[in-house]
Amino acid sequence: MCLTAPARLLSIDASADGSTGIVELDGLRRRASLVFVPDARPGDWLLVGAGSALRRLEPAEARELTDLIAAATAATAATHPTVGRP
Repeated sequence: MCLTAPARLLSIDASADGSTGIVELDGLRRRASLVFVPDARPGDWLLVGAGSALRRLEPAEARELTDLIAAATAATAATHPTVGRP
């Protein structure tokens, strides 16, 4: 299953012609393709899924989505305590 989630663009990889960036999602840094958002700049919030930034987000929209994902995760953990555990 693939989950799209808000991530903040930290930097753009100049060696990849600006088509790849480093994003931070839940404290983890990952590479993400910027092909679909060529106008993205460091500091922007992006909707990232399957290693690709799909679109830019307004900061309020990113916060709302982050809160919804956290609530869904908490609800799942409360009703299915073994989900997500090895």
